[in-house]
Amino acid sequence: ETLDRAYQLGQRTLRTETGRTINDLEARFEAERRQAELEHEQTVHEIELKRERIRRRLWFAAFVALAIVLMLLTNQYRLKARAHREITQAKDDLEAAHKRLDELARTDSLTGLANRREAETRLAAEVRRFERSHQSFAVLMLDIDHFKRINDVHGHDIGDRVLENFAEVLRTSTRSIDLIARWGGEEFLLVLPGTDLRGAGVVADSIRKRLANPPFTVGDRPFPVTATVGISLYQGEEVAALLKRADDALYEGKRAGRDRVVIESRTRQSGTKA
Repeated sequence: ETLDRAYQLGQRTLRTETGRTINDLEARFEAERRQAELEHEQTVHEIELKRERIRRRLWFAAFVALAIVLMLLTNQYRLKARAHREITQAKDDLEAAHKRLDELARTDSLTGLANRREAETRLAAEVRRFERSHQSFAVLMLDIDHFKRINDVHGHDIGDRVLENFAEVLRTSTRSIDLIARWGGEEFLLVLPGTDLRGAGVVADSIRKRLANPPFTVGDRPFPVTATVGISLYQGEEVAALLKRADDALYEGKRAGRDRVVIESRTRQSGTKA
């Protein structure tokens, strides 16, 4: 009986110890499991944080790269636009320079009228037009009287002013289709398309009258300037022959006393009518 009690007591003690051991093991296991879960969650969290940082860095790098590309493209566009503007400006400047050189090659620098070279070109064009339409044209040779004396007495500055004023009288006495040229020195040439000898004579008389009223002035003093005019009409001959007839008429007027209009072989003196 004593042995049975001792045995039962031992069994109860064993069961108690075993239960405690199992409970301790379960508690330790649960604690270790919780610790493992916490460590796993911590690891996952750290991994997510690292991924987020990597994503942010990648987005930042992409943004920087995009900004750099946009900046490069913008600079490239600006450079191209600037180069285009500069090329366009250079072309415009070159065209303007060519135009200016062409004008200088065709224009008398003092008076701004056509020069002899341009006059010869325009005369050739009038001849071609005559061949197509048979519409004639008149030529006027004009020479400022006593111009050498003006230069000798008053100086070349005054002489240049006389030439400039004379050119302005010619401009305001003719039509836009007429050619006005400085032929050389104090000699000028007018080409009047579609004009006969009588009409050319009217133009020449108008020019002479405008020279006299109002007269040129030097300072406050009147400075009378006159001109002699020779006129010829194109009739299908060589231009040189046409110009020689006008030139012959001009010098006929010079010999007759100047300040007059001479139509080919007919003389119209100062103040007279056609």
